[in-house]
Formats: sequence, C-alpha cells, structure tokens
Amino acid sequence: MKNFISLNGKQVEISDETAKNLSEQFTKKKIEIKTCAGSILYTSEKATLREAVIEAVGEGANLRNADLRDADLSGANLRGAELNCAKFYGRGGTQQLTKQQVPMFLEALGFIIK
Repeated sequence: MKNFISLNGKQVEISDETAKNLSEQFTKKKIEIKTCAGSILYTSEKATLREAVIEAVGEGANLRNADLRDADLSGANLRGAELNCAKFYGRGGTQQLTKQQVPMFLEALGFIIK
C-alpha cells in the first residue's frame, strides 16, 4: 500500500516508516488534568491519568482544585504535591480502610500525623 501526503497542493509519496511516524505524531493522546470548573492545570502525553499526575507532581505542578475522580493513584508517591482542594472520589465506594490504614492514607495526602 502506498502512502501519500499533500504538500503545496501536490501528492507526494512517502515511505511506510515516515507515514507511521507522522501518524504517531498527530495521534498522540494528550491527557489534561483539569479543575472541577474545567480549567486546564497540566497537560501530559503520558498514557494514563495516573502517570500524568505522577509526572505533574514530579515537575512541581500546582494541582490545587484538580479533579482527580478517575485517577487510580494507588501506590503513587504524591509527597510534596500541591493538592489543596483537589477532588478525590473512590471508584464505586466499595474500598474500605481499617483504622490501622488511616494514618498511612493521611500521610499519602500530605498530612503530618502528631
């Protein structure tokens, strides 16, 4: 199968490799971390929202008021993250914490337990 692109109104044949590279560049999925109001806080080319959040935190992005409802952040190190007013929602509300897990959970959110 031949691949063509339009350049200055002319059809130019390109290799399969070039066609693949162009396709990847134009179809890269961007993940946007937004506020609940829809403002974009951070944009990433990572494959998942979880990876995008970890990348954003690693770069020191301010995720204040971030809507993280669909992010599976289990095991993610968010220490030092600016997550004031961020919205977290469980998936289905079936996850339960034991009393022993509560301090670990709060520390993961940045709380200092005294």
